[in-house]
Amino acid sequence: MRKASQAAERLYLLANLLYEPDLATCQAAVTEFGLAVAPEEILRAYWQTFVNPVGPRLRPVESLFKPWTTFADCQLPLARQKGWLGGDSAAHLRSLYAALGLEVPPGLAHTPDHLALELTLLGLLLEHGTPEMRATFRSQHLDWLPDLQARAAELDVPAVYQQVLELCARAVAPEE
Repeated sequence: MRKASQAAERLYLLANLLYEPDLATCQAAVTEFGLAVAPEEILRAYWQTFVNPVGPRLRPVESLFKPWTTFADCQLPLARQKGWLGGDSAAHLRSLYAALGLEVPPGLAHTPDHLALELTLLGLLLEHGTPEMRATFRSQHLDWLPDLQARAAELDVPAVYQQVLELCARAVAPEE
């Protein structure tokens, strides 16, 4: 159980780097992951990448990287398109949170499929779920990370956040 708890703590730290990190979180990440950058630089990179970039903003939200819905009978023009918030992944996660008695923070209410929330939920599943639950969650909700990483490279986001996304990809890899 100790190994699962350590892995969960790493997921929580990564989640905190992806949504409104503070200086203490950035310092903890430097220590835990051996990031070769000052904590203040991580904060700058966060704002530059996710909040107020010079160019397009990177949005680590699952629904933006998947078709809006896979329901064959949906006739909406955006049904099979990518790039829209909400849709199947967001609806499924909302139902999972409700079933587990979890609340989405107000700042992420419109994006329940934000990577920070998905990493947190995977951490909870590491601590309290079964291997089957984790495998299902990974295959249903974390299979879009390579697309996010590719988008980050296209946007030329700061290297530290490209590294954070690589750490995320490794942290959510299937269990051995």
